[in-house]
Amino acid sequence: MFYYNKADKRIFPPKRMAWAGWTVNFANSISVAVFLIVIIGIIGISLFLPK
Repeated sequence: MFYYNKADKRIFPPKRMAWAGWTVNFANSISVAVFLIVIIGIIGISLFLPK
């Protein structure tokens, strides 16, 4: 369910099925930080959009 590989230095490695997109390498601290920034950004934008 979660991709965790300390030897893999990629921030967003591709999923096993290429058509499925990319995943986050939770062993890489930079990728976790980018993931959190994106999630916080999406939540922040959705809170300020007019209803």
